[in-house]
Amino acid sequence: MELSQHTQDLLEKSGWTPIRRIDTLLYKKGYEIESYDPNEKVLGFLSSFGGLRVTHPAFRMANVLDSFHLDPVRAIEHINKERVETYEERIDESVVVIGEAYSEHFY
Repeated sequence: MELSQHTQDLLEKSGWTPIRRIDTLLYKKGYEIESYDPNEKVLGFLSSFGGLRVTHPAFRMANVLDSFHLDPVRAIEHINKERVETYEERIDESVVVIGEAYSEHFY
């Protein structure tokens, strides 16, 4: 995966490294409980980035910081599966929650 230097710097400040790999078993169990079916790409992404909270400059707001986290278990607790299914219907694709952004208002 190719990242801009700015993105890589933000990720590294959050504890990420290019060789970071974590166990995703907890995420798999959380997905299973809520009837999500993550594919190997999702699980691979989470093995590298799962559990991070990244702080970054807020969109269109000078001198303001925002953050997002990549913890699907936490994010799943904040959204009903039925709501996710409405998104799936709109785009005719499967959706898997991976985290939250914008003060935990976007999944």
